[in-house]
Amino acid sequence: MASRQFIEERIRKAEENISKKQGTISRKQILITKKEDQIRKLGFDPAEAIHFRWSSDEKQNKASWLASDIETLEDDLARLHKEVAELQKKLEGYKQELQVIIEKENSRNIQVILDFLEWWKQEVKDFYQKKTENWITTLQDYYDEDRKYCKWLNCHWKERKNKELLKQMKEPVEDAKKRHELFNFLTPYMERSGDTYQIDMDKLQKDFDQEANRKYDFIIERTNQIVGQITDASNLTVGDKGDLNGYIIGTKGTAKVQTIGAGGYNIQCFHFRTLINRMK
Repeated sequence: MASRQFIEERIRKAEENISKKQGTISRKQILITKKEDQIRKLGFDPAEAIHFRWSSDEKQNKASWLASDIETLEDDLARLHKEVAELQKKLEGYKQELQVIIEKENSRNIQVILDFLEWWKQEVKDFYQKKTENWITTLQDYYDEDRKYCKWLNCHWKERKNKELLKQMKEPVEDAKKRHELFNFLTPYMERSGDTYQIDMDKLQKDFDQEANRKYDFIIERTNQIVGQITDASNLTVGDKGDLNGYIIGTKGTAKVQTIGAGGYNIQCFHFRTLINRMK
C-alpha cells in the first residue's frame, strides 16, 4: 500500500488539476457567451449562424465564423467536463485509500507489537551503520582494481587479443566488485560527503518506519483472517532476543504467534518471519 504522504500528494495534485480545469471551463463559457452576444448584435440567432458560412454577405460571414469558434469552444468544454469527471473519480478513490490508511494508523495500538517493531528497527539501523565502513572500503577497493585494469589495458593494448590473459587481468576487478555487491543493501542510503560517503539516516529512518507499519498491518490482517477481530493481545510478549511470541484471542478463536528470526551476524542483516496459526 502507498504511504499516507504519497496519497495526500496525489489528492493535492488532483484537486489542483480539477480547480485549473474548472477555471478553464468558466473562461470558455464566458467566451461563448460573448461570441453569442456578438452574433445577436449582427442581427442573427447564434444557433443558425453556422449555416451562413461562406456567405457573400459580410455580416452573415462574420457571424458564421463566430459560430464556428463557439463550436470549437463547446467541443473543448465537452472534453474538459469529461476530464474533470475522470479526475473527480480518481480523487474519490484516493480519498477512500487515504481513509483506509488513516484507519490502519489509528488501529496500530497493540503496544507489545509496537515495542517488538521498534526493537527490530533499531537492530537493523545499528547493523546498517556498522556495515557502512565495509561499503566504503569495498567500493574503494573496486575503484582501485578497476583503475589498475584500465591502466594495464592502455599500456598493453597488443595483449588485448589474448582472451585468457585478459580474463586473468580482470579477475581482481570482478572479485572486488562482488565483495562490494555484498553490501548493496546500503547503496540506496549512501550519499557523498566531500571526499567520502556517509549514510543518510533520515532516509533510513523513513523507510524502516514504513516497513514497520507494513509488518504491523501484516500481523493484524493475518490474525484477523484466522481468528477474527482481536479482543485480547495481553498474552503476547517480546523475548530476550527480540522475538514476538504468545497468543492472541479473537472473536473466532485463539491464535499462536511465533517469531522466527535469522541474521544479525557476518554480512546478513537480521530479519524475521511471524507465524500465526489457529490453536486447536
